[in-house]
Amino acid sequence: MPSTSLYYPILAIPAHQVFSFIIHTYAMRTLQSTGYRINRANPRAGVTPSATQGKVPDAIYQKYQRAKAAETNLVEYMPVFASAVLASVFANQATSGDLNAGGDVTGLTNFIATWYALRVAYVTAYIGTKNAKYATIRSIFWFLSLGLVGYQFYKVADVL
Repeated sequence: MPSTSLYYPILAIPAHQVFSFIIHTYAMRTLQSTGYRINRANPRAGVTPSATQGKVPDAIYQKYQRAKAAETNLVEYMPVFASAVLASVFANQATSGDLNAGGDVTGLTNFIATWYALRVAYVTAYIGTKNAKYATIRSIFWFLSLGLVGYQFYKVADVL
């Protein structure tokens, strides 16, 4: 029988895409804050390094590049995050037989909350780090995110 309530962990998957889009918008607004006009007929060509470097202040260019790199990393991580969420949903359902039975044997809710906290910290560190000396902080958040996903898959395998 279909449920009338939403199973919120599934919504974490499209939320991840929305998060990536927010970072993309931030990057574009960073360029536009200097008066730089993006060619709407061919927008990707207008934001390449060769099209932007030298046409905006260097500090803005560097911030834009960091924001785009953070966005790219979010998009690259989307499949592994979605796979971990779906595998956890499957494991939870396999053990309880009902998505809404309240069983969260894989700790899916905590995984999602921790994932987003780490990713927000990662993006903030990525965009805000201007000095290579502090780039290690960003890398720590990246490794913690990777380890978290690995641990989530381990928990799924353990349950199944």
